[in-house]
Amino acid sequence: MSVDLKRIGEICQKHWDNTYGPARNFVPVSNTLAVKIGEWPWGEEDLKYEHAWLEYMASNADSKRVVVPKPHGPVITHGDLNLLLMDFIHGDSIAMHLKDGHPLDKEVADKICDAYLALREIPPQPDKLCPTGWWPIRGHIFAPDKDGGLTLESPLAFSEYMDDRLTQAHDGKTTILPETEVVFNHGDLSPNNIIQLPDGRIGIVDLGMALWGPTYWDLYALTICSYKHEFVAPMNQAFARRGLTIDPTTEEMLWKFSVWHFRNGNAVARQVLRIDRKDIR
Repeated sequence: MSVDLKRIGEICQKHWDNTYGPARNFVPVSNTLAVKIGEWPWGEEDLKYEHAWLEYMASNADSKRVVVPKPHGPVITHGDLNLLLMDFIHGDSIAMHLKDGHPLDKEVADKICDAYLALREIPPQPDKLCPTGWWPIRGHIFAPDKDGGLTLESPLAFSEYMDDRLTQAHDGKTTILPETEVVFNHGDLSPNNIIQLPDGRIGIVDLGMALWGPTYWDLYALTICSYKHEFVAPMNQAFARRGLTIDPTTEEMLWKFSVWHFRNGNAVARQVLRIDRKDIR
């Protein structure tokens, strides 16, 4: 496929300059190609992280069960913008189904759950949290951190990080994250990130918060996110029908962590980073 990168850059720049809100960082540039946009200085690393996830999942997913956009080429730069080219998935986002306040249909929720579980069947890379080998701590469970916080490189490092923070969040009482098998977690199962294709298949996009982690990670993220109840309740019910639940003790434990992290987490992460760099000021 011939791609005019200069023309694509111009389209993306115009879109970026004239669009505001959540739609600003994504634009279709042809009938088959779309671009996710990031902005210097954070955009390039964020998009490289997502590129690695898209490449791994699209290459290994069963496209009859779930559709993941395949990236095209490396992340490129146009002025101050960084661009990730990928397949354009035609269809309606699940957010469109919820526009009139109607709850998500049980049948659609089950389809989404089955598509998601198809991604969980893809084996993770051994002893990694993500295909890049480094996981920038992010997700709705954490307060946003754009200040160059810590990165983690293995499930063991993830457990040690969480156990330390959980203990701090529980006023010094030793608290340990429950152990489970390591599986795919999307990190942001928003109705905007789930597409229903015209043929009925489900597409799952925006893997910028994904990680290989505990089985309950996405389930907890659903409970604390600002997604509409019309989406969250049917999705939790669909997960429960497949035996995927989060026990109340773990949910309460993570809630305390989320509150603590919102107040202190980023500052703690930056302090540890400064200590590691022996740059305490």
